Amino acid sequence: AFAEYPETGMARLLVSIGRKEGLRPGDLVGAIAHEAGLTGKEIGVIELMDHMAFVEVPAAATERVISALSRTKLRGQRVRVTLAKQTGSA
Repeated sequence: AFAEYPETGMARLLVSIGRKEGLRPGDLVGAIAHEAGLTGKEIGVIELMDHMAFVEVPAAATERVISALSRTKLRGQRVRVTLAKQTGSA
């Protein structure tokens, strides 16, 4: 089951494309590793939905990952990446 909150020290990002656009977890890992300089081990849980995806990255690298993914294309498409809103009550 997918945790409601990211792991401690991690931030959850929302990516504007998903499974129906052909996105695969490897695409996200590759783009983040290549563009933002993180290793695969540093990248947390990836959850693919039909038209969006969530990926957890180290909180300290949040801005770097957002700007890196916003500059690149995933599956040939420009994507919007935002910090996912936390659901539920903290």
